[in-house]
Amino acid sequence: MDIITSLKINLLKNIKHYIFISFLVLSSSAQAITTDLVVNGGFETGDFTGWNIVNTGSGAWNINDGTFDPPGDTTAAAPITGNFDAVSSQDGPGFHDLFQDILLPNSFSSIIFSWDDIIINQASTFSDPNQEWRVLIEDLAGALISEVFSTNPGDTNTGVTSRSFDLTALLQPLSGQAIRISFEEQDDLLFFNSTVDNVSLNVSTVPVPAAAWLFGSALLGFFGVSRRKSKLKSI
Repeated sequence: MDIITSLKINLLKNIKHYIFISFLVLSSSAQAITTDLVVNGGFETGDFTGWNIVNTGSGAWNINDGTFDPPGDTTAAAPITGNFDAVSSQDGPGFHDLFQDILLPNSFSSIIFSWDDIIINQASTFSDPNQEWRVLIEDLAGALISEVFSTNPGDTNTGVTSRSFDLTALLQPLSGQAIRISFEEQDDLLFFNSTVDNVSLNVSTVPVPAAAWLFGSALLGFFGVSRRKSKLKSI
């Protein structure tokens, strides 16, 4: 191999290297886009648009505008934020499920599940599962994927509490699939009012910028031209 040919080969390698590095730099500089996948998470439509409800036994989920007065010793209370929130109520034993089915994107860098709640159990104790407030991730058939939160025996009632959980590791293997977020209140002992508001499932994705795609196309084109030239020389 003569000196000129050797220099051409080295130049070709360097150009490929610089194009590839530029592609990586441009890709890594892209800003993450955060999207809330929950529909009507603050119940500000004044109804349960986007949500599904299952009530068995006594009671129901209710939209509260500050005037709803549930049975028992509690009184009407202002929504946690905004004009509305959702409150469970009952006159006897029951089960109340408020859930929403959500399609996960094909890829994402992080996903945070959060909500605000108020827990008022008028029984003398919490019991698992028949006097309990729990939040679940399920598949669309209702099979449990993970219990994100639940009350436990020995817990006390709470005022407004903001809860947030990083579900990235749990849900990344389910990218591109549909899941269910489920808020369940079950009561067999006495009145139990769970209030929920500001539900969100914030997913962050990092798009590849147009400039990076341009460099990527140039890189592939350069490799293709190089191969063709090599084949022509060998004929």
